[in-house]
Amino acid sequence: MLFCLAYAPSAFASRPGGGDEGPDQCTVMGEVVSIQEDKGLATVRLKQISGSTTYNGCSATGAQGMAEKNTPVTVPLNIQPKPFITVGDVVFVNVRSDRDISLETFAPGDFTLDMLLKEVQIYFDDRLQRFKFIYAIKCYLGVQQTVEKLVPELVEADKEKRLSAALMLIVLAGAKHPVPPAELQLALRIGLMESRKSAVGSSITLYPGDRAQVVNVLIGMLHDKEVVDPFASIVAMGEMGEEGARALPDAIDRINDASASQLRSDGDRIFAEAVTKMKAEEKAVKIFMAKVDEGKLKDKEGPLAKGMCRLKVKSDELAAWCRNGGVDPQAACREAVGRLDSFIATLPNTCGRDDDCSGYYFPVGAPECPPAHMLSKSGMTPEKQEGALKFRAMVEHACATEWENKHAVCSPAEYKPGCRDGKCVNLQK
Repeated sequence: MLFCLAYAPSAFASRPGGGDEGPDQCTVMGEVVSIQEDKGLATVRLKQISGSTTYNGCSATGAQGMAEKNTPVTVPLNIQPKPFITVGDVVFVNVRSDRDISLETFAPGDFTLDMLLKEVQIYFDDRLQRFKFIYAIKCYLGVQQTVEKLVPELVEADKEKRLSAALMLIVLAGAKHPVPPAELQLALRIGLMESRKSAVGSSITLYPGDRAQVVNVLIGMLHDKEVVDPFASIVAMGEMGEEGARALPDAIDRINDASASQLRSDGDRIFAEAVTKMKAEEKAVKIFMAKVDEGKLKDKEGPLAKGMCRLKVKSDELAAWCRNGGVDPQAACREAVGRLDSFIATLPNTCGRDDDCSGYYFPVGAPECPPAHMLSKSGMTPEKQEGALKFRAMVEHACATEWENKHAVCSPAEYKPGCRDGKCVNLQK
């Protein structure tokens, strides 16, 4: 199946999760099922919600129901810039009502590329958003021209430019677009060293070299104390299968030595999944228990300890340690909820009436325990959006055990948004 994206930056550009700006508009991914060239029309079968300009834009416009039913819609093709689409292509359409539906379009040029490079750091782990990046470039900017512009950025002194270029080259290579091998190697190293994205680790299979060579590179990286997030490298180890187990001692040392700012809320899950893929559970137990016995384990409630306790391995010694290790899931859940609440308090927050606060709190996770976060309000920056997503993920992860065991650590009744003294607050507090 071919894909082609039509997407345009605007004051009300849609984003995952929705915002509270401008008129209701929902962006939906769909597949072109027919084209009437003589009439300048295309029929698109809607498939998946991509984003919304407002909190309830997809339900207000009817797009939610149309996507769920895979409804075919007709869109005009006589637009500028004109998208080059054929039957079978995937496109993105803007739905403002059931009678007002149009393709999104990208304006060719450096402005669009700069915008994509800013967003790739935020949305790299989002598969749907990666489709947008890939086919915006493919249909409007040109793959070869874009690669030629990105390659020099890999040696930029500016870290943000360097990382954005690396991530976008990885996106293109993952879609089987040509990226020079040496530059792809460098892009993957930069992504693993400087990003916090799990999908970078999953992309290690693109590395132009055999598995032994790749693992040697990962071992060297894990020795580097400047690695922002060791878990991207650990995901890569898992992709290398049993060969990846050679890097396990370095990975365990790196997690154990990492500062709190370098650790992920879902690090234990990532670690356990990678160890399982490497078939290295027994090796991990041996290394870990040696640290415990020597008194070198720095955090018995950290992701390394919790990750070990997630492993499905027959080890009486590890089972006893996990049973008596003092890991308190209820305390972890409460701590994560507290961090999320503290973050929410730092976000832009104004209102004139209770209705203004609709969408201020977004329920997350299981219905038994929906802590909240604000994804997008007026004045939000991409950094704060990424922070909101990070703290939401922390709560979802930390409270997972509580939801499974149905402990009432938090309750739906705890969150009721409303306006008080010009600020959106939780009226239940």
